[in-house]
Amino acid sequence: RLIAFNRAGGSAPSAEVGPFLTGTTAERMRTPPDAWATSSASIALGWSQLAAPCRSAGPWRVMYLPSGSDTWRVLERQISVPRLRRPFECPAGCSFKVMPIIDGWTLWSNPSPVVSTAPMAPLQRHAVRVSLSLAVSPDDMPFDPQTRDAFCDGLASVLGTERSRFLLVEARPLDSSWTVVLDIVPPPAAKPQFALENRPADRSATTLAEALAGNFIGGGALLSACVTCRLLNLSHGVQR
Repeated sequence: RLIAFNRAGGSAPSAEVGPFLTGTTAERMRTPPDAWATSSASIALGWSQLAAPCRSAGPWRVMYLPSGSDTWRVLERQISVPRLRRPFECPAGCSFKVMPIIDGWTLWSNPSPVVSTAPMAPLQRHAVRVSLSLAVSPDDMPFDPQTRDAFCDGLASVLGTERSRFLLVEARPLDSSWTVVLDIVPPPAAKPQFALENRPADRSATTLAEALAGNFIGGGALLSACVTCRLLNLSHGVQR
């Protein structure tokens, strides 16, 4: 309903006209979201430029379109803030679009430019690849080069081994946590056939968790840890 005002006062409310957007809001809502890959398996989206100040916390729907496909797929059915950081892989490239969930509004934003997630660095021979989920928000602790160095230095110190054995492959920022992927290589003097017996990953998940959570995550906690590669013990022919 609309009310007109002048020096004499305000009019009676008009008849209801249904949903509508004022000013340049409708045009702004068609702006494509910003999208970028943050690692080999994660992406970030932002579309704060689409949100009017009075609707910055309104619900949104997010969809993506893989390159070569003509079918849009749901990434987020409903999200209350105009940004997200998600685990997501799209090596062939994907476009994204968003739409506010408003009664009567049916227009999507224009699609973003195509974004591709690059492949992760290959695993070195006889190395162990470990994926760690850390319960500390990227907003509270950016994983900058200094933090990366402290992370690997502290891990080497707590586990009592050489710093050169820890190679940080990538750090994936998510909405409220980090996923850190690192490779642990055998000691320089270790023979290949003894790589399994000498790798620090065999020293127990508890030791690794305590080292990470207690020493260099700034009060964060380890959510999970897993060894993601397959190794071959050449001396015994046992595959693990």
